[in-house]
Amino acid sequence: MTTHTSNVSVPGWSGAGYIVINPQTGDGAYLISGGANGAFAKVKPPLVGKLMFWVGVIKGFLDK
Repeated sequence: MTTHTSNVSVPGWSGAGYIVINPQTGDGAYLISGGANGAFAKVKPPLVGKLMFWVGVIKGFLDK
């Protein structure tokens, strides 16, 4: 499992994001606390850049 050392905050939500990977099959999931499964529906256009940044950070962890 890969996670941040502190919570991530965006307007309307604060919590932990983490990646769970099965090392035997390579299957995995991007998850966020609260059970939203990596999705956040209340996104305003200026936040898209910030969200894309975090997607890049998570992808960087996976590429290692």
